[in-house]
Amino acid sequence: MCVNVPLVRYLMATGQERYVWRALMASTACNVAVNLLLIPPHGAVGAATARLGSSALFTGVVGILALQRIRRAVAAEVEVNDER
Repeated sequence: MCVNVPLVRYLMATGQERYVWRALMASTACNVAVNLLLIPPHGAVGAATARLGSSALFTGVVGILALQRIRRAVAAEVEVNDER
């Protein structure tokens, strides 16, 4: 969770809220689906596994989104410096 906060805040600060929303919806859908599969046979351990998996999915998606945004910003900065 401590990794999610700076990534989400960066994306929100750069106007990418819609992508954070989409990542959150994908994570939630994953959590619900995996909970439905794992809770009946495994109980609380299944619920915990689903939570960890959905959190990992969310962190991975927002991490990739933030990395893409940073790469674009760096490329634009390099392009501006090359024109000078």
